[in-house]
Amino acid sequence: MEHATSSTALVNGLTPQQTEIALAGGAAALGLVPTTATVLSAREVQPSSAPGGTWDIAVRVRDPNGGPGWEAVTRMSFSSASRESRTAAGVELPVLVDPDNRKRIIVDVPRLC
Repeated sequence: MEHATSSTALVNGLTPQQTEIALAGGAAALGLVPTTATVLSAREVQPSSAPGGTWDIAVRVRDPNGGPGWEAVTRMSFSSASRESRTAAGVELPVLVDPDNRKRIIVDVPRLC
């Protein structure tokens, strides 16, 4: 399994600035495309400044190009504890991925239902 966090400066394979750009509608400019991923497992990361906690979420990504999927880990913080249900095994999440660099993956928060 590939883990998206390769250094303290990069979370989900992206810098904080790249994450902000992607979630503000600039994903394509960063080489990120929309797809979905199914939660396999999750673990809470400590310490967390987010009221609902920060979680490392292992997922099975659906290849946006129709090829074989892959497993990865992405990190997500929640504004309230009630949002933790999104980390349950089997839940499908909208994500943005770079098919050429599978470590670059973030939950596409604007597409969450």
